[in-house]
Amino acid sequence: MSDAYNARNSDPRQIAQSFVKPDDFEKILEYQSKVLVGPRGIGKTTILKLLTPTGLHELRKRPEFENLDLDHVPLYIPADTLWKGEASAFENMQSLGRSDIKSETIQFVQHALFVDYCLYEVIASIQDAAEIATKYDEELPKWCFKVSREVEANICQECSAFWELPSRPKSFLGLKLALLKRQNSYSAMINSLDDPDFSDINHEEPRNLFIMLTGFFEIMQELTGVKKWALHFDEMEIAPQSILNEIYQRLRSFDSRAVIKFSLFPYIDFVKEDGSSRSGPQEGHDFETITLSGKFKNETYSFASELISKICDSRDVNLDSFKKYVNSAADQHTLQFKDNGHRIRRYKEIFRSLSEKDHTFASYLKDNNIIISEISNYTEKNKAPLVRKLGGVSEFRYHYLKSFKGGKGIKASRKSYHYFNSFDQILKLTEQNPRAIHFYCDDIINCMNANRPSQGALKDVIKKNVNRFRALVATQIVPFDPSYNKRMSHALDVVDILGEGLYTQLITKTFSPEPQLAFKIAQSMGDYSLRILGIAVNSGAIILDESNQRGLHLDLQGLRFRISYQLSPWYPLPTQTGSERKISHLEFHQPEAQNALFNWDE
Repeated sequence: MSDAYNARNSDPRQIAQSFVKPDDFEKILEYQSKVLVGPRGIGKTTILKLLTPTGLHELRKRPEFENLDLDHVPLYIPADTLWKGEASAFENMQSLGRSDIKSETIQFVQHALFVDYCLYEVIASIQDAAEIATKYDEELPKWCFKVSREVEANICQECSAFWELPSRPKSFLGLKLALLKRQNSYSAMINSLDDPDFSDINHEEPRNLFIMLTGFFEIMQELTGVKKWALHFDEMEIAPQSILNEIYQRLRSFDSRAVIKFSLFPYIDFVKEDGSSRSGPQEGHDFETITLSGKFKNETYSFASELISKICDSRDVNLDSFKKYVNSAADQHTLQFKDNGHRIRRYKEIFRSLSEKDHTFASYLKDNNIIISEISNYTEKNKAPLVRKLGGVSEFRYHYLKSFKGGKGIKASRKSYHYFNSFDQILKLTEQNPRAIHFYCDDIINCMNANRPSQGALKDVIKKNVNRFRALVATQIVPFDPSYNKRMSHALDVVDILGEGLYTQLITKTFSPEPQLAFKIAQSMGDYSLRILGIAVNSGAIILDESNQRGLHLDLQGLRFRISYQLSPWYPLPTQTGSERKISHLEFHQPEAQNALFNWDE
């Protein structure tokens, strides 16, 4: 997956210039502990990096955000991918015969590296706040503060003493360098080619990040008067699980001067099912969850529409021209388009064409007294249950069913993406994922600027972006278990099996107005299969139904899910929800070999 639209690699100034406000943005700004939930690429890092002094300062330059303010100072703490490398280095030591390394030593070093890294980012954040404060003469925002050189020196000396650093720097830069130097001493020990000597650190006291932060708040309140802080922990899934669990548990109780804002995947497995989890933080009481991912159904796509408008503006492309170009690639026999670019189905043409090759559909119309020639005369009350209800599945079946003979549907070619060639469908294919929206828009605009015929261009764009997303999902490795899978696998294998099964059922069986397009996870599903589904959820390959439960999921049993619309063209599947099928276990072979998906019993 390209890093072109990865907020990790973007400057807060860049983010502020093109930022589109998601739902619940005002709630995210509140001084209350929050957990931002969503799969990869959904915008968690974008929001937390925006809520830094530089990001807020740049955002307020835009007229629609000029009154934006926080009543607290944000401290942005992004995760560091090196943590996994350090953990692997420890494992390598043990595999090379260093069995004398105690687990307590490993945990101490991992925590020490983590604590010093976080403290470094805290100082970087207050340095940012102090520098931004110099840009204001009056009405200083509460998310920044001015410090004199004397106060800066006092802050650094007090912090270095409390954090037990060997030196006493007098500047933010010096304090950051001192923290880096101590981090480096541990990293050098872990990555040494010689056998490192851990004897000295075995006598050191373990460091606790939250005690260190409490001392920091005391110092800052005394020297600057700041009393309200927000810790923004970003992408912490890559942290060691013991550390991740410690941060999560702190959502329940911490210093009264600080709240925690934490980004997480929808499915978490670092909270152990023991007494500590039951006494841990409670959603809705200790923190509020903000779900950023797309909805299971009934999505409005207002965020995607607004972001597309911003992208077109930035590329100097007329939005209406963009929509017309996309819609000109669609099947004009079955669709017509409003001035705003959204589609209207030609129900008469769809029903008539499908009836000619699918006698089961013709029988359904007859049994329900639906007369094709009279559709235009139906009242709105009758049109909804008799016509619109059939629109999506009948149009999809028209595209992908060649004929229905001998009690079985014969599939047409799946290589064409014409069903998805419309502005409405492009909105759905993005799943409201900012990264996907950027990729689709830029690829389409490039085709427009090259004067490519729209139909072939849209086919290539959809194929390219489906493959991009599949490549991302394929990186999510399934842990090997010889009793389940005979080879190393990935989450995409499992999702493909589910998608192929749905498509086969949809096309080869008798017409149904509510085909099976979703799944429900049986209570009897085993831990291994649940873990695989959790990986697929966190990658965005499957979307949970959160109509009755929002936010974090410690358990997936009993939940409904559908396959992400980002993958719909591959199988293919219509971009809609339907009835559900309960599944109790997963298969791990290639999808072409899957024949029994819809024969599974709980």
